[in-house]
Parts: sequence; C-alpha cells; structure tokens
Amino acid sequence: MSSYSGTPAVTPALRVCESSWSCWTGWCAVIRYLNSEAKPLGNRMATTPVETPIPRMFCGECGGSYPVPDLARFGDHFVCVTCKPAYVQRLREGVQPVGAAMAAVHYGGFWIRTLALFIDGLIMGVVTVPVAILVILGMGGMHFDPQNPDIMKILGLEAIVGGFGLAVGICYQAYFVSKKGATPGKLVLGLRIINAADGSNLTAGKAIGRYFCYFIDSIVLYIGYIIAAFDSEKRALHDHICGTRVIYK
Repeated sequence: MSSYSGTPAVTPALRVCESSWSCWTGWCAVIRYLNSEAKPLGNRMATTPVETPIPRMFCGECGGSYPVPDLARFGDHFVCVTCKPAYVQRLREGVQPVGAAMAAVHYGGFWIRTLALFIDGLIMGVVTVPVAILVILGMGGMHFDPQNPDIMKILGLEAIVGGFGLAVGICYQAYFVSKKGATPGKLVLGLRIINAADGSNLTAGKAIGRYFCYFIDSIVLYIGYIIAAFDSEKRALHDHICGTRVIYK
C-alpha cells in the first residue's frame, strides 16, 4: 500500500490489496486489523471477520422475542416497536404497566409437567425394558444363591442396563428438545422448552446438560422437581441451573 499513488475517495466501501495478500480486502477491515495487536499482515487479511450474534430479549407487552436493538427500553422494561405507542400512551395516562408482560407467557405448571414426565418414561420404557429383559436372560437370568450371591454378575447387569437406559435418555432429550422444542410427553400436552433469555429452542448440548440436572433434582426427596409448584415461573431446579422455561405453545 505504501507504493500507491493517487487520491481515491476513502469510504467504507473502499477495497485495497497488497502483494502478500491473496485477495482484495475492505478498507475498514484493514484499519481494524492495524489497530489490533495482531500478527503481521499476510494471507490472514483475506478472512472475513466473524459477526457477533445479536442478543435477543422478550417484549414486555406481547411476549415476542426480538433483537435487543429493535426494542425500546423503559427502565428495566423492554417494548417492541408494535407495542411501543400503546405502552407510551399508558405511561402518559399514569397507568401502571402490567409488570411484564411475560403475562402473555403461560408457564407449564407442576402437575402438567409431572404428567409429561410420566408419558416420557413410558415411551422410553418401551425401548429399555425389552433390552433389559434380553440382557438378563442372556446372562443366565436372575437366579442366584442368596447365601452366596454372584456380586460381579449383579453389578454387570446393573451397569449394562443402567448404561443403556442413560444412553437412550441422552439421545431422546438431545433430539426432541433441540429439534422439536420439547420431548414427546410435553409435545402431547402442548408444552415447549425454551431458553429464558430469548425464547429460542435449546441446543443439543444444553438439552443434554439439562437432562443430567434431573439427577440433581432427585438427590434429596425430589425437591428439585417439587420447587416448580411454588415458583412464580414454574421453574424446577434444572430450569434455574440451565436458564430455561417450560411454557404452553
């Protein structure tokens, strides 16, 4: 670039090139690169900067999910463009806003979620129980002498059956929660699992992490599940840990 002569118009659209680069590069990208503490220029300049995902939040009036720049902020309350005129008018009239309008969001309660969990258990049992029976029969059945039990045989059965059940649960949660928005038990009852931050579906990784949190829920008399009955947003312990909500579709 130092050998260039002329007076081009320096605009954001200006593209430049240097002998060691593999292609023309935007001027703004060059400036950002030169201002950083990066390594010397070279073919690196040919890469396109990675865009940072725009965070999303719920509109406090309609409950819709929008990019944060598209929301108007009133204190801790965010309102979308569509709801803003009516919201501002209520403020002018001195009407106290309805806390949030997550009022528009109907959370799945304790009993409906318990029923969904029961349905999911039946569905997974259709797969795991026959396999458990086959494993037991294949290892000679459960007959053993109470006075001289074969401990290794018992532990082996538990490891195989338990490991298979865990694998089925992981695949079940990862696929249905990330692809369909909820497990079949919840889908049948009209429920959906969402990220609390933006209302989006969970990734497969987060769905698996949420599934493992079920074991934490069960440690002390299933208290992790029971707290959903007393939470304002019907959150179980795993919802608190993973930042998720269960809502009606």
